[in-house]
Amino acid sequence: MKNVLTLYCFLVASSYLTSARLQASTIFDDQAKTLVVNGYSTSVLWPILLQEKIDDLYGIADPADRVVTVVKAIQPGNPLANWIDVATGEPTQLWLDVLRPAIQASIEPVIVLAQQSLQGVYSTDRTVGIEGPNDLIRIEQGADAFELYGNQLLSDGAEAVHIATHIYKVTQEPEIENEKYALEALTNRYPDHLFAGPDVWTATEPLWPIGFQADQLHPNVIGAEAMADAWFDHLLAHDGNVPEPTGLCLGLAAIVVMICGRKRASYLHCSVVVLALAATLSPNKVAMAQQSPVGIYCSCPPTSDNSNSVLTDLGDLEFVDGVLVRLGWDEIEIAPGVYNWDNLDRQFQLATAAGLGISLGIVNGQRAPSWLHSEGAEVFEYDLRGETKTMPIPWDNVYLGAWDSFVQELGSRYADNATLDLVHITHSTLNGFEMQLPASSASGGTWEQAGYSTVLHVDSWNTVTDSFAKAFPTTALDIEIHPVLGPDDLRGIGDGDNNQVAQQVISYGVSQHPDQLGAFAAWWSLGNAQEVYPGMSEIIQSTAAATFGTVQIVGSVTNQPERFGGEAGTAPADLLELEFDETLELALSSGINYLEVWNADLLNPELGGLLKSVHAQIHAIPEPSSATLCAIITMSWAGLFRSREKT
Repeated sequence: MKNVLTLYCFLVASSYLTSARLQASTIFDDQAKTLVVNGYSTSVLWPILLQEKIDDLYGIADPADRVVTVVKAIQPGNPLANWIDVATGEPTQLWLDVLRPAIQASIEPVIVLAQQSLQGVYSTDRTVGIEGPNDLIRIEQGADAFELYGNQLLSDGAEAVHIATHIYKVTQEPEIENEKYALEALTNRYPDHLFAGPDVWTATEPLWPIGFQADQLHPNVIGAEAMADAWFDHLLAHDGNVPEPTGLCLGLAAIVVMICGRKRASYLHCSVVVLALAATLSPNKVAMAQQSPVGIYCSCPPTSDNSNSVLTDLGDLEFVDGVLVRLGWDEIEIAPGVYNWDNLDRQFQLATAAGLGISLGIVNGQRAPSWLHSEGAEVFEYDLRGETKTMPIPWDNVYLGAWDSFVQELGSRYADNATLDLVHITHSTLNGFEMQLPASSASGGTWEQAGYSTVLHVDSWNTVTDSFAKAFPTTALDIEIHPVLGPDDLRGIGDGDNNQVAQQVISYGVSQHPDQLGAFAAWWSLGNAQEVYPGMSEIIQSTAAATFGTVQIVGSVTNQPERFGGEAGTAPADLLELEFDETLELALSSGINYLEVWNADLLNPELGGLLKSVHAQIHAIPEPSSATLCAIITMSWAGLFRSREKT
């Protein structure tokens, strides 16, 4: 315990010693500012969490009232050498396309938070780096690169630049940690308005691997929380405001060190203890966690007159918590204001008898009632799997009024039913369940010809979101997210504006209904998350950190092994060799505690052991706490003690 107190006092003293020089460009002086975050794939999540912490500092509930705004100017896979020519100091095209516009778009003073790396500065081989404190030539080259980069940011209009180096990278140590020597060399030159940022390497190294995604390189929500806390504390210290340790904080530190310092304590055990203690410091997040859906749910067949979503044999599986119940709007509202609830009532009865929860999804779009058109609603004709379908124009007022009336009736009948755990918010879309729209009309017409604009579309989604929140005021809600009319923007193909609807709709939903709204990915797989929908994956992970995230596995590995890196006809015993387990692991490491798994996989005995393990993890590990200085301190101390054991 003495070592713990000494370590903390050293950190506090160091912050005070440096704060005198850091008075320039004060951050939190109640004046409006924009913090532009520049980095690469490790900076996807933490800026969102940093914004949350800053909003909490100012007591901001409405994003429109923000004093300090965090803006991301990041591009995955692109460290410093891809943003600026380190030989000439000239900005690259990437800089001109992404970074300069972000700086110059702000009418408020801009401060850049650079989460950067020297990979690629010394060689096209990015593994080449600083070998140690005596590698003076590369240290000075790195300092030169940081200075060129910082000065160009100042030239572009930034008021100040705070530079941090790379997080812990297990495949490239000690070169990554040694980047700190170049940053130290830069600060020893006392450059104007260039400051050393937080030591995120030290903040993340003790969290490996629990704080990282399945690839063990990129931070998950736990790692991102540590990074956000490190940046937040750095900015406070820059202004001369160092948080003082409380008695509770020191008490938690002592508990963690006592437990995690044991030689037999696993790091996972250690992390679970820290997160559990952290949760005690964040009652608002815990309240959200209690309302958010948790568990493995069956992505079962749709309900109809002749079939049930609630399969009777699911209740015997200990790792199944509930069932997704899907049925069309047209099956229920058979005429304006005339409802047939029989099929849906039957699902609630079956689920209650089996001890299962229900996630409810009313299919819209092509399953909107045909009478809507005769009531005056405009429709859009399109081809789906060789058939011509119709869907209401999403922003049509006749349709929106009819959908709202139905949703209110739905809520009045089921909102108070204890079996209902989650409602998927649905709207008029390609398949009536997910967010994307058909690419064109059946006749080849475009959405622009139908009056489409991002503003109209987003507004219609926001209207529908508010409708569901009114109808189900105490039920968890989510919205499925997809690029709307093309490929994911982060894939670098298409017009680069396909993610805006999902981003704006989720942002609105979380800001207006923070106690009940999350983001849903009905396309979840390892390949989709990392390659096909990287931008959507960002949204899911950031929303999971703020409220909650939910996923539906993209297909059944039993019936469609090719979706998980296998081939059609893969033997049942070989399914565990595919990417199915990694798909589940990625969800857990992304902070997602709700998974919809297809019934064929739930009933496959070859997958039972894996699913039992996932189920146990979901129900054993609490969601990571938001804004807990003490939790990160204690986890760091635990990591230090564990690392001392190894040496």
